[in-house]
Amino acid sequence: MSSVRVRFRVLLASISLILCAGGSQASDVVAPGYDLFTTQAGTPYVFQGFAGLGVLALEGVPLGSYDFGGGPVNTGSADTIVQRLAPATPQQTTIPIEIVELSLQSVDPVDIGNGPEFILIDLDFSFGGQMTINGLGSEGDPHGTFDSVLDFVFAVSGSTSGFLGVIPTQITQTGTQWRHEPNAGEPLIPQVNFELNGLDILNDFWPIEPVEEEHPGIGVHVASAGEPGPPPTIPAVSDVGLVVLGLGFLASMIWTLRRRSASAL
Repeated sequence: MSSVRVRFRVLLASISLILCAGGSQASDVVAPGYDLFTTQAGTPYVFQGFAGLGVLALEGVPLGSYDFGGGPVNTGSADTIVQRLAPATPQQTTIPIEIVELSLQSVDPVDIGNGPEFILIDLDFSFGGQMTINGLGSEGDPHGTFDSVLDFVFAVSGSTSGFLGVIPTQITQTGTQWRHEPNAGEPLIPQVNFELNGLDILNDFWPIEPVEEEHPGIGVHVASAGEPGPPPTIPAVSDVGLVVLGLGFLASMIWTLRRRSASAL
């Protein structure tokens, strides 16, 4: 086979790779990271075994900041943080997760013997949990749904009375939609909840509707990761541009190779 034909085939293969790279918009991997949630005000909880509490409506207390490993950063209105501890792939859709922060309080003060006070809910201990991410590699919006379960213990305190006790609980949710594009209303923290691969959003994970986590016998924790917003503008060469670029490059190389072949004769 002549050297001209070899070069021509290499050239075609290179252009094919360029065009394929420009055509893919979805990723089949969700990277490890954090989900920052804001609790919906009025979330009801049943406080069994706590005299004078009964059913209380709760709301989130913004954490303000959190240290994800590089020093405290702004966490906006988030009151709950869940960490995804491993990458999710089509071969391993179920991954370990853990709740790392939780801060709630009663919407209204109650009197349990020391005058009106707010009831405070904080994370006491986490046993971990798991999440199953469906739809990896989907080109649609949303990309898919996810299910999760978390086991932990939260501490109950009064703003005046102090520590009141703990409640072991398990929360579960199924069928919440997700996508790679970020939501509005929460800070975008690089390599925490945004651009997890250090380059773009193709390995990011964002729930795009309120997450309703059920606490059997206690209540339903309704929280959201901001409000779905328009996808960010990501600089990219369009598929049409790549085709034109590839064809122009191909024509130029064919002309050059033919000249060299003619000169060699």
